[in-house]
Amino acid sequence: MTGIAPTTVQLWIYIQAHCYTCEHSKVLAKQLQAEFPTINVALVDFADPKEQRHPKVFATPTFVLNNAVVSLGNPELEQMRYLINKALNKRQRSRQP
Repeated sequence: MTGIAPTTVQLWIYIQAHCYTCEHSKVLAKQLQAEFPTINVALVDFADPKEQRHPKVFATPTFVLNNAVVSLGNPELEQMRYLINKALNKRQRSRQP
């Protein structure tokens, strides 16, 4: 979860192979990436010991937006749109002189 430029909005979605609701998480990830091409969307395999885990992630699916857990379980699409737009607006305001 490091190495992301401070002006980038990052969405990490923690999933596992045996998690049946994580299939919907993958669909949400594709849809959100298509709707918001300027953000980084990453699917993270929670079961992979090589993957860096967010300290507050303990189950799957979990959605983490800019290092803040925003949903335990799959969120509503409208909720994610709102949160992403809010994060994008915040990043734009912080870049203005």
